[in-house]
Amino acid sequence: MTRLAEAMQPLRVFIDGHNLLFRLGALYGPEGREPLKQDLEALLMRWPSASARLWFDAEESQEIEVHDRFQVSYAGGKGRDKADKAILQTLWDERLESRPPTFVVSDDRGVWRRALGLRGIRVSCYEFRCVLRMEGPGTEAEHH
Repeated sequence: MTRLAEAMQPLRVFIDGHNLLFRLGALYGPEGREPLKQDLEALLMRWPSASARLWFDAEESQEIEVHDRFQVSYAGGKGRDKADKAILQTLWDERLESRPPTFVVSDDRGVWRRALGLRGIRVSCYEFRCVLRMEGPGTEAEHH
């Protein structure tokens, strides 16, 4: 399979937004949610076979469909780590379904360990930062 064909395979990215912003704070600053969403939208434009779901902890649940391949979820409820639990619950709910590979972006080792058991592929926040800065298949950088 060629590099371009591999890059065009469907994939999903589940992101623990607070964890990513905490780890990459210098990159995004205190008001990092909007710049992060913009970076994710740009990434999805470069990678048309990818979809992303960005989770944040919140007091109340809310789902926002930015477009057909990008969703922002606010995991509501009581307690801590609501986004972590929502990511893992989604993987659990889909564990028997045929689905594209799902990359889980978080530096929480407990999330990584449990996601791996649910066919998630771990990606550190630093690794994902590198992906955000990459060119997508078919762009100018691909031809140099």
